[in-house]
Amino acid sequence: MAAKQISFVDNAYLNLGPVIMLQRLVLICSVVAFQAIAQSQVVRTIGPQDPEAGASHKYYIDLLERVISRTEAEFGPAYIQQVPHPGQGRVLRLLGQNRFYDVMWAGSSAQREVSLKAIPVPLFKGGLGWRGMVILEQRRPVFARINTLEQLSHFVACQGEHWPDSDVLENAGLVVARINRVTAMMEMLIKKRCDYLPLSLFEGPSEVSARQHRMPGLVFYDRLILKYPLTMNFFVHRSNEVLARRMTAGLQQMVQEGELEAFMRDHPVTQHMFPLSQYRQARVFELDNPNYAVPALLEQPEYWLGLP
Repeated sequence: MAAKQISFVDNAYLNLGPVIMLQRLVLICSVVAFQAIAQSQVVRTIGPQDPEAGASHKYYIDLLERVISRTEAEFGPAYIQQVPHPGQGRVLRLLGQNRFYDVMWAGSSAQREVSLKAIPVPLFKGGLGWRGMVILEQRRPVFARINTLEQLSHFVACQGEHWPDSDVLENAGLVVARINRVTAMMEMLIKKRCDYLPLSLFEGPSEVSARQHRMPGLVFYDRLILKYPLTMNFFVHRSNEVLARRMTAGLQQMVQEGELEAFMRDHPVTQHMFPLSQYRQARVFELDNPNYAVPALLEQPEYWLGLP
């Protein structure tokens, strides 16, 4: 039986103060959904951060739904409720306070592993740290001539304000403009206030495609790749042991049975990545990530993809 989604994401709420917005929304969701979910667990997670963020967001929601469905026999039925996204930093704080959200996804870091409980299975099998870049199409020849990290350091990268990637790039000596939303980062590219936007090879093409109608000058350039250890994980509050066990069990089963990689190969957001041999001729700059240590569980090869 598939996990049922209940989504009450209304952009009007995004204009309210963050706490008031979430309090009102949770109250409405509770009243409307009460009869349907009275005997079931509700799993609250983040909705899209902006109207154009639905591309990669759908990957995580579909994967969350698959995990919930897979574990229903052991843990019982559950419903996914999407709550508006007030920004990653704020969601991290609210989840850490055990308020409004039960699970979110984010790039892992040492700090997040302390304040929250990470589900120790990488959602892209390690591919989050393989970064192509969104650039202006007219600048393809410029980036085609970049052969060293020192050359790249003369350009400005747009990157998420609260993303661990920003720390990785800065640690490597690259110039970073920290921005809150992906759409705002792309607008910065159009206005030439930054030169490139590193996004994972999995998410980048879908994020560009979702905005192509009003930003036709942008392309995803994957002939130059930044590669560093980083995983995307689900996170829950440290006291939510039941949900943590459920998420871990479902994802580990998917990995061990080959279902997670099959999911990635089939999903519209990630299927373009395969076969991985298409990146064999790309220039790859390997960077250190001082804020990430591979958990012992993930030393097993089945949890990782191999970039050629």
